[in-house]
Parts: sequence; C-alpha cells; structure tokens
Amino acid sequence: MGESEWLGFFIATIWVIVLTSLLVRSRYLKSIKKIIYLAVSIRIAGVLIYHFVAFEIYGGSADGVVYFRHGIRVLDLFNEVNFDIFFNPLYYRGTSFLGTNFMSYYAAIFITLCGESFRGTFLLANFVGFTGLLLIIKTFMIRYPSMQWKKLSVTLLVLPSLWFWAASISKEIVVLLGLGLVIYNFFTKSQNRFASILGTAAGLAIITSVRPQILLVVLVAMILPELLGKGRILSLRNMAILILAIVGFSISMSFLGLQSTSVEAFEDKLIEDRRYNAYGGSVIAEEEPLTLSQAHIALINFLFRPFPWEVSSFTNLISAVEILFIYYLIYTNFSAFKKSLLNIRKDKLLMMSLVFIILYSVAGGLTAVNLGLIARVRIFVYPFLFILIYSQQKDYRLLARIKAISQRKEKESIIG
Repeated sequence: MGESEWLGFFIATIWVIVLTSLLVRSRYLKSIKKIIYLAVSIRIAGVLIYHFVAFEIYGGSADGVVYFRHGIRVLDLFNEVNFDIFFNPLYYRGTSFLGTNFMSYYAAIFITLCGESFRGTFLLANFVGFTGLLLIIKTFMIRYPSMQWKKLSVTLLVLPSLWFWAASISKEIVVLLGLGLVIYNFFTKSQNRFASILGTAAGLAIITSVRPQILLVVLVAMILPELLGKGRILSLRNMAILILAIVGFSISMSFLGLQSTSVEAFEDKLIEDRRYNAYGGSVIAEEEPLTLSQAHIALINFLFRPFPWEVSSFTNLISAVEILFIYYLIYTNFSAFKKSLLNIRKDKLLMMSLVFIILYSVAGGLTAVNLGLIARVRIFVYPFLFILIYSQQKDYRLLARIKAISQRKEKESIIG
C-alpha cells in the first residue's frame, strides 16, 4: 500500500484545503480565518502522529485501522451488488446495525474519496469532526457577538484532545459533527423553520448511527431548557423535539438492550458495561461497581481524572495536564463562568450545556473504568464547558473597535 498510501494522503489534503477555503468564506468564520488554517495544519500533523502511534506503538490494533479494513470489505461487497452488508446481521461488525458496525459505512465513504490510504482516510475523518467544531463556534459567534469568540475558537480548535482523539476514523468525529449540526440548527434563528428542524434531526440521526446512548443525553439536554427556561412551552419546535425524544428514547433503549426503565435494569446494564470496559493498564480500581446513588463519585472520576499522581503513560500525562489547564481557565474566568450559571434560565444554550455536562459525565463516569477511555470520550463535554466559560465574558477590544468604526462613520456622515 506504499504509493497509494501517500497518494491517498495527498488527495485527502487537497480535499481538506478546498473545503476549508470554502468554509472560511462564511460571514462569521472568515474573521477567524488564520485560526482555522492553523488548526487545519495541526490536524494534518496530528494524523501523521496518530498513524505512527497506531502502527508503531499499538501494532495496528487501533479502532481506526479496524474500521478502515472493514470499510474495504463493505466496498468490495457493494461493488459486487451485494446489499447484505446493510440487511444481513451476519455481515455486521458486531451484533447491531448501529454503533460499531455503522462506522464501516463511514469508512467506506472516506476510502471512496481518497483511495485505500490509512493516512488519507484518517485526515478526511478528522475534518468531519473539525466541521462539527466550526459549527459550534459559528453558533457561539451568532448568539454572543460581543463575547470572547476568538478565545473560544483557539481553545476548541487547538486543544490536544479535540484533534488527537479525532485523528482517525472514529466514533468521536461522527458525534462531534452531529453535535455541531444539532447546536447550530437548534440555537440559531433561521427564516426557514423546516430547514432548522431537518438540520437538527440530521444531527441527531448522525449521533444515533454510532452512539445511540448519547442520543438520550442530547435529547434530555435539549428538552429541559424548553420546559424550565423562559418562553412558550407549547410550540411547533417543542412538539417536534417531543416526537424526536420519543423516537430517540425507543432507539436508545433498544440499542442498550433494556427491557425496563427500572433503576435495577439500568444498574445491571452499568455493571455489564463497566466489565466490558475494564481493560488495559489504566483501569480505575474500585472495590465494587458504582451505582446510581454514587453519581457524585462518577462525576469526579469523569471530570477530574487522571490525577497527577495517577499518570502511568504519556497519554495519561497529556490528559492530566489538559484537565489542569481547563480548570485553570475556569479559575481565571470564574466571574464569567459564574455569570453563565446564573443566567441558565434566560439562555437555553447555557442550560443545555450545563445539563449535557452533568448527565453525560455521570453516565460516562458510571460506565468508563479505564482512564484512557475516559480521556477519549470526555471530549464531547469540552465544547459545552467552553461555552459556559466564554459566553458571558465581553471582548472589550472588539467593542472598542466597533465603537470607533461607528464614530468614524458618524463623523463622515456629518461631513458629507
């Protein structure tokens, strides 16, 4: 795969450059054009680093490599006009059509675009997650035009976890795109209400395709602000959300294999998931599996670990430093962070952010018992956390510049 490997990477790089040049033409994103180009450069380098780690350190056993190889199988069967890959469980990778198996279809799309190249498909996959982050940034800029959107952009696009763990074909890149579509379409005003509902539904469907369990958290985080926030409860949008919630709840329950909504059924499922995830050298030592009544411990495990004294590998070290950096940001911006928390009833995006952080962190802390896995799945919390940090922090330089421009125009109109 030598020549085709690098040729595919070159083709993928061209795809990324062209698509990036189109994205930065957006009215909002062009103001952070330099940051976006820097972030793309980091991601290209990140893919090369991840490829080295996946093959030289882990011997090709990384998830992205497995998805790539199954994607080739999907394309081979598709070329033979064999559609059993979609309808026959014997051809699924795993036991379900959704989840791990669906990643093979995304891998097949990436391979079609750049050929049989690990680096090429990894780069295209990375760009998918990158697009989701740009949609979140654009939403922030629209809703909070005088706030610190430049700081949010730098933090979101340069933070190591958000480009390294998304540097291959992974469920993380798909969920990031889904979250971006949901947040953008749900929280920005559009003259075409149907298009917003369709865009939100598309985002939810994308999340469902690989992580149906996250769908449940997203839907609850969307519904609670509508019920607890200020404004009309009965509206077309809320009715659409309710219908999506019912469908999403059914899909999530089916995927998780739950026949009952009782506490016992959920706790049995949690124990099963913890046993499944208890692998590797960074497993959290617990005498007994955590239960729902120990949600506070799960929250600490998910949002604060690994602690510095638990570091046992380079990835653990990066994760620990990153966590300390994030809480340093909260500390140095505490007044703005506190203001965000006090305004959650007035601002539905802020309430959704807080609800998602709490629910997802508790769920993740109860099921993930491996510090490496926690570092990887925790990345979905970061965009919401940064929204809380920066949404109430005014950019005084920007405000001064806007004021100077308006005064200049005023003088010109008087002279004219």
